Amino acid sequence: YRCWTREEAFIKAEGTGVGLGLNKITVSLDEKIKAAPVILSSEVKAEGDWYTYQPATVPGYATAVAVNNNKLHINAHVITN
Repeated sequence: YRCWTREEAFIKAEGTGVGLGLNKITVSLDEKIKAAPVILSSEVKAEGDWYTYQPATVPGYATAVAVNNNKLHINAHVITN
């Protein structure tokens, strides 16, 4: 799920959709790396440097945010009952 959510975050943020071909996107699967670069094949035309960010989540769930800037600071809060 970590791979899928990071790839999906990128294709939604970039606006291309799955038609781009997920085999042309490489994302980190290391859960310890909270912000990792998205590596694109030479066939993919995307402006700037893309990163995926994994905010803190509830155990058992996967989340990801894709940003076109490695200096973005994201605050994520988990609210429970």
